Amino acid sequence: MICAVPDTGQRQRRSAIPPVDNPFFVVTPPFTRTSAGVTVLHLLCHYLNAVGENAFIVHYPPAPDPGGGLSPNARLQICGEFPGGMNAPLITQDVLDFYNERRITPVVIYPEILDNPFSVSFFARYLLNYPGLLGPHYSQRAIFEFAYSKHLATGCNADDVLFIPTADLSFWNSDGASPIRSGTCFYAGKLQEIFGKKPQGLPTGSVEILRSSAMSRQEIRLLFWTKEAFYCFEDTSLATEATLCGCPTVFVANDHFSGIPLANLETTMDGACLYDEPSGLTRAKETVGNCECHILRSIAKVPLEVSRIAHTLKAHVQCHPFTSPFNYPFQPRLVLLDNGDSPDLLQKKEPLPQFAWARRLFQTLRGASS
Repeated sequence: MICAVPDTGQRQRRSAIPPVDNPFFVVTPPFTRTSAGVTVLHLLCHYLNAVGENAFIVHYPPAPDPGGGLSPNARLQICGEFPGGMNAPLITQDVLDFYNERRITPVVIYPEILDNPFSVSFFARYLLNYPGLLGPHYSQRAIFEFAYSKHLATGCNADDVLFIPTADLSFWNSDGASPIRSGTCFYAGKLQEIFGKKPQGLPTGSVEILRSSAMSRQEIRLLFWTKEAFYCFEDTSLATEATLCGCPTVFVANDHFSGIPLANLETTMDGACLYDEPSGLTRAKETVGNCECHILRSIAKVPLEVSRIAHTLKAHVQCHPFTSPFNYPFQPRLVLLDNGDSPDLLQKKEPLPQFAWARRLFQTLRGASS
């Protein structure tokens, strides 16, 4: 049997090896579950890979060497926590080289806290909060901007919306909730730590929630399982986590928070109310059981919505041909340490003279690239 040879395009589509396409570089600080914004960025990378794209995490800024044993020019890609369950690989030099050598323009996605630190000609911006609130005002507008929620998109005049829920429903749920609740708890992290103000209007004896090593997730969940209400002084994922645990959230407006959460149109105000809303807490208690259904519906839409955003971004990048290599200021190399002979570099506080080999390694890498 003679098989007709298909044209190049058909051969590429029929190949078991996927065609090389524009990659996605998601720029983010290192992963931590206590930051909803950082979690969203890692989930974006995960879902881009899940829908068939090639996406990578780019740390900015990378961490300095805490041990003092490496070259002064060396930085480390350190994850304080591993993003378990997520396909969100860190960028490496071989990935950068692969696309640079083929002159393929990456789709760089910055969060709203960054301007354009890599000076790329094409980039998008994922607005997770109001620009300028926690980061700089921009000198360069993105080619395409999409927002975390409809409410935020309207306020920022964004081009599109991509809502990715961050709550882990396998952990934040009401399965272990007490049938008898008493007292309240509250969170005012930014209000106190950034703006130096004390929360006002709290019920007597309200327990403060600490989002640090001082309080574990299990301890926070126990409060949400046993308290009658959670008073929230900022827009935080704790509000959703509280309602999922059956604890109604009371949003308290202040000079730095309007009282309206950014995702109120996506998650509704079931299980939540405003501090000065008449009969609001009664309504919140009656509707708190609806919260999980709202989140599940949003989660089901994520793959399709990510695929749609990816298609839009790749259509935009076609109008921006490759001009120069991606300007990452470091060479992200993978270095393996012998677990039997080498001390734990990341735990050492004093200089490590035995890591002179590491300095030589980085000098060699710099020399090879010059």
